[in-house]
Amino acid sequence: MTQDERERRGLLLAFLRALQTHGAPAHRLEREAGAVARTLGIAARFFSTPTMVMVSFGPDEVDATAHVLRIEQGEVDLGRLVEIDELGSAICSSDEDAADAAAAAATLGTAEIVALRQRAERLAEKRPVGGIVRGALSALASSAASASAAALMGGGVFEMQVAAGIGLLVGLLALATSGSEPIGRLHLALSGALAAGIAGAVASSAPLALTLVTVAGVITLVPGLTLTVAMTELSTGHLASGSARSFAALTSLLQLGFGSLLGASVAARLGEPVAAPVGPVQVLPIAVAVLVGGLAFARLLQARRRELPLVVGAAALAVVAARLGEQAAAGVPGVFLASAIVGVAGNAASRLLRKPASLVLIPGILMLVPGSLGFRSLAELLAGDVLAGVARALSVGMIAIALASGQIVAHGVVPPRREL
Repeated sequence: MTQDERERRGLLLAFLRALQTHGAPAHRLEREAGAVARTLGIAARFFSTPTMVMVSFGPDEVDATAHVLRIEQGEVDLGRLVEIDELGSAICSSDEDAADAAAAAATLGTAEIVALRQRAERLAEKRPVGGIVRGALSALASSAASASAAALMGGGVFEMQVAAGIGLLVGLLALATSGSEPIGRLHLALSGALAAGIAGAVASSAPLALTLVTVAGVITLVPGLTLTVAMTELSTGHLASGSARSFAALTSLLQLGFGSLLGASVAARLGEPVAAPVGPVQVLPIAVAVLVGGLAFARLLQARRRELPLVVGAAALAVVAARLGEQAAAGVPGVFLASAIVGVAGNAASRLLRKPASLVLIPGILMLVPGSLGFRSLAELLAGDVLAGVARALSVGMIAIALASGQIVAHGVVPPRREL
């Protein structure tokens, strides 16, 4: 193997590590990496799961060499995904057709390949957790997202205030447990207990939509996006990754549910909760909730400042699409329609603005979650109704499939510029 070939393989492996580290699902990762490999003149095949990527080099399966990358997938980082998309465009020359792109890459010298590899290796590193200021901003974003979710799910001003307080404490808890691995693994259960305990304590003395506030308080931890991605992977034939991600989402949901039951049982000793009705919200609060929620998710997803209008616009589009879906076909068909609208808009924006479609798709799906997956997935569990909980679990699965199917249909209607 020549030095140039070694550097090209190193660039591909670093690019793969960057994709995996920052939340690219299997179907997008393998297609994007395949395009880069073809452009670099490398015969390679890929197999990915949420924590591992296997790469086989060589045109002949008998003599091929395999590499295993053990990668602990981090949180979705929109800022890094934009940079990875720009790197992929620099390698593949995506403005040109495939033949011209391959020819352009073939002219890259070893020095250019080394520079691109160093760039990919930098992008493969997770962002540092940061100091008190960054942690405080993330906690404030968690608070804003919880208040926004409470409003979108029909809560009143009081529910929004309590949810915002819970979201702030959940964000601070994440900051406090980030430095300890054993305690960090209990973060979801502790957050669920904290949310249900505080909501139950407040409801024992004042009317409160208890379940709504509890779920809104931990809305940033509800694995709706993970479950949607898992269903998309399963639907596109990536069974290993989709199955692993599905069980990861289920485990997260069970941890939240366990913690919530624990917190609710402690709060019950203070007295019977006083239930408050859940009603529709006026247009202005919804508009404000969408703006606040969009900005909060932009912060939590680490979007760059220049992409803030696109992320907030995606949040607004998702809420409008959800309303249109409810009017056109209530239930699961409406969720499918809303997801398809968000998917088409994301791919169209990607082509027009030459940005990753994920800037629209990820915040859009997250804003669809509070009204479809988050509230319904824990309501019966918190109420202790086993039969209703089983029925709701089936409903949650259908909603996740609807969200994933909408994304797949959108890709057929408006193909993405690239796979990110």
